Amino acid sequence: MLSLSLLSAWYFGTRAFAKGMGVKRWACIGAAMGPVAYPLFTTHKRLMERKAGLYGERCIGL
Repeated sequence: MLSLSLLSAWYFGTRAFAKGMGVKRWACIGAAMGPVAYPLFTTHKRLMERKAGLYGERCIGL
């Protein structure tokens, strides 16, 4: 159980760093919730990308 918690904290911390999100926040959430935090993480990631204009409306040039 402890190893799953530490592995989740590491995973969410590295993914948050790669996406420019709060590393400490997501590492703590990963340690506390484990893999259950994955849907929450993806939702926050998409909201952040939408606010930055990186996700959503895409133009296809012909």
